[in-house]
Amino acid sequence: MPMDQTVVVTGASRGIGRAIALRFAREGARVVIVARDREKLEAVTAELPEAEFLVQPADVTSEADMKRVTEAVMAIWGPPHLVVANAGRLEPIGPMWETDPTEWWRDVEVNLRGSFLSVNGFLPAMIETGRGRVVLFGGGGSTRVFPWVSAYAMSKAALLRLAETLDVELEGTGVHAFSVSPGFVRTDMTERFAHTEEGRRFIPDLAQVLDRDGATPPDACAELLVRISRGDLDALHGRFLHAGLDLARLDELRSRADEIVDNEERVLTLRGFSL
Repeated sequence: MPMDQTVVVTGASRGIGRAIALRFAREGARVVIVARDREKLEAVTAELPEAEFLVQPADVTSEADMKRVTEAVMAIWGPPHLVVANAGRLEPIGPMWETDPTEWWRDVEVNLRGSFLSVNGFLPAMIETGRGRVVLFGGGGSTRVFPWVSAYAMSKAALLRLAETLDVELEGTGVHAFSVSPGFVRTDMTERFAHTEEGRRFIPDLAQVLDRDGATPPDACAELLVRISRGDLDALHGRFLHAGLDLARLDELRSRADEIVDNEERVLTLRGFSL
């Protein structure tokens, strides 16, 4: 049976976002694809010409752009069932004191402000309808120290806390928030690790993963998001999920959901300290 859902995916013109958008389109969902480049978005729709796509060129860091996207989606398809804040950026690689401050802050803007703006405008209508899910993308730096890419890592850690906080604020509304890491996926961004001097110098282990083709397939993240969109993982709302590591054990995680919540697992915590 086709999926009767409206799904918004940012950063949908390439890489992980493209894979997510195409998977939901194949599932029969109505898919809103958001990225800066209209031509690349149109190329995504050309892969599945029979699917229901709504192309929305926009910069996720622009409040005006994302307000326009929200209004367009609401006018055509109403409140979305799932919003995936996938758009991300990793540019400055190296010690923090050697990076360009403007480039450093741009990573934060895209990853953190962009994710906030991607979901914020939709939330009032989703809350009013009493259903829906939003996914903020964590990644390197969400759960461990990730040196040499401090802007990216810091912003991804912040997104994990933002998802947790938002989910608490959404309690009782029927809307849930999740934090998801897609794993280390081969994309244009991660290819920089393998093909630039900075990547080879500062993050050689990640480049080695790509070289031996040990990256997580993008379809793994798409499958995880389909499970979230269907409500299969609602018992784990507000928690961190990793596509590369968790997909094969989702049923086990669901069975442990109460224990995970009680033990404060899969959230951003400072072990051994509390107020």
